[in-house]
Amino acid sequence: MRDSANRLKYVAPVLQVADLERSLTFYRDQLGFDLEFVYEGFLARFPNARSSTTARAAATL
Repeated sequence: MRDSANRLKYVAPVLQVADLERSLTFYRDQLGFDLEFVYEGFLARFPNARSSTTARAAATL
């Protein structure tokens, strides 16, 4: 188990969110994440040294 943990070098979760604008405000203003980009109002990326978190707006029916 220890060997496999040493091989993990980068994590890139994609979070599905109901309200992208509200989520951007929370991650940026409350958690201090830097916003890299917002793509067409449904995808946003917050990078850092060891990971990159992506927020994706949930599709509405």
